[in-house]
Amino acid sequence: MEEVNHTSVVLTPKVISPKNISQFRPISLCNVIYKIISKVIVNRFCQVLHRCTDDRRQITNNIFVAYEILHSFKKRRGNANRGFALKLDMTKAYDKVEWCFTERLMRRMGFNEEWT
Repeated sequence: MEEVNHTSVVLTPKVISPKNISQFRPISLCNVIYKIISKVIVNRFCQVLHRCTDDRRQITNNIFVAYEILHSFKKRRGNANRGFALKLDMTKAYDKVEWCFTERLMRRMGFNEEWT
């Protein structure tokens, strides 16, 4: 399983003659099987995610929707049908990922150690 999860990260410069780490873009070189599995997961999420937004609504309305969803999760704590929420910062999505948070979240959700 470790071979599937193995990824090499290469830093490519965003500007000519970069002087600090924020001027690089990390590029992940992943295993083909990993890319296929990731694509399948993304495609399954896409089937649901389009229902979360509405073109006729403002982005600020989605903040209220997210708040209501989190509130309903808190109310159902004792229920066996649990859910999870994942917040992504789209402004710098390609510049950084909070890996320690993502790994803790995946472990808490019961993902196998080999996948985290």
